[in-house]
Amino acid sequence: MRALLLRQTGGDEAALPRLDAAIETLAATGTFRELTHALVERAALHERAGRGDAAAADREQVQVIQREHGMVPADLPWVEAAGA
Repeated sequence: MRALLLRQTGGDEAALPRLDAAIETLAATGTFRELTHALVERAALHERAGRGDAAAADREQVQVIQREHGMVPADLPWVEAAGA
């Protein structure tokens, strides 16, 4: 899933609508590991675009998912690697 998200965005802010749609779908289907991938990617895009508040909100959502679903850093190594 991570590779798919990176291909979708390519780090390009213009890809945010596709990433937003992927996040909505993943949240609706309860695919939480993949959802954290998408949120971390979107947070990075927001950060690069100078939208620190939006990036912080995505990182907070990742933390909420981790808490609510009993995930530990070992479950989501990409989160720690991204500093989310």
